[in-house]
Amino acid sequence: VSIGIEAYLDVFEGGKLNIMGDGISLKRALFNTKESNEVLMLEYGEALDVQMDFQANVDVEFMMVVLVIFDKELKPICNVFSDKYTVKKEEQYQIHMRTEDMMFSPGTYSASVGFRKYDDKGVCTERLTVIENLLDFKVIGGQHLITPAGVHRHGSWRLENVNTSVNEVNEKEGHE
Repeated sequence: VSIGIEAYLDVFEGGKLNIMGDGISLKRALFNTKESNEVLMLEYGEALDVQMDFQANVDVEFMMVVLVIFDKELKPICNVFSDKYTVKKEEQYQIHMRTEDMMFSPGTYSASVGFRKYDDKGVCTERLTVIENLLDFKVIGGQHLITPAGVHRHGSWRLENVNTSVNEVNEKEGHE
């Protein structure tokens, strides 16, 4: 029991970021225009907007980003996957994700993000960087929903190379 309480406090009571891997360096993360170190309050049904500024420390032909959301019992309840993108070493990028159809029951949640490398067949071959405890947020209002864990949703993602003078934008709409 004490281990579970300690894990909960690490995540939801001001726990520090846990960063594993060095393939990607996260420079800044905004959630609904708030810094990731602030607790975000969402109204039931409100869209979640994510913006992350990062630097690629390796060349990756097929990279995918996943936002994993945990409930207060530390169970993963939702994964939001990006499309696959190509990133180049030492280049700066900004990635945006918006999802409007994630209906969480009122309560407390935590989010982590993973940057993964894939092969041309869509198989994950390496975890470039995983950042745990990136965001805490609370959902207020609405109804309590009974939904199974492991709900997967695609958001709308856009990757921009911020090093080019003519901004190359690779924009793809997510789908279920």
